[in-house]
Amino acid sequence: MTKKYLFQVLLSALIFSSCLKMDWTVPVSRTTEISGGVRSYYDAPLTYNGPIHLKIVDDLPMGGLIGGEQVVLLADTLNPPFDFSYELKTEDRNSHYYVIIDGDIPQHLAPETNQYFEETRCNVGERNEVIVRVKTHSWVRIHAQNSQPPFNDTLRIPKLRSEQFFEIIANPDTVLLDQGGGSGQVDFDYEVRSETGVQIHAATVHLVAHDTIDYTIIY
Repeated sequence: MTKKYLFQVLLSALIFSSCLKMDWTVPVSRTTEISGGVRSYYDAPLTYNGPIHLKIVDDLPMGGLIGGEQVVLLADTLNPPFDFSYELKTEDRNSHYYVIIDGDIPQHLAPETNQYFEETRCNVGERNEVIVRVKTHSWVRIHAQNSQPPFNDTLRIPKLRSEQFFEIIANPDTVLLDQGGGSGQVDFDYEVRSETGVQIHAATVHLVAHDTIDYTIIY
């Protein structure tokens, strides 16, 4: 037996032995970095005082629609300014994680807040910058006063988040509460119908997230 042939035999045996010892079924542990914050869905600061409960979940399992369980990788409670930074070392089960709002939706946050969004998806094994944008509620309280007797005018005010109207008929003093979305300026037209015709008036309301703004209409 030549030395060259013996070397080839020993090398083959070594490779075969290494393959037997390697378990290809064991998931590979990978480090995933996730940093960012919770912000308002609108172009305004998130003025909610917290806390907000956050969780990072594994990508929905294949059986999610028929009883598969969601895997929660991390749960945290945030306070203003709602920034976060995490480092996860997990088994490479799926290729994506999601950062979502957990549990009951805090007061003044819209129900859509805790849904899965494309922009909160994280790539496993990479560095991810994530902004979780929450939809906020705001309110406007309209005090409508009819200042001209015989108070038989009709006032029509559009609702902020629908195509419907408030309609006030022959009422000299009324208070209405309407729900808006987030912070910002809202422009609308209201109309006054009287015996002399219809008058259109322009109005502007500056909404503040998580708060109620008072607005008076005198007609």
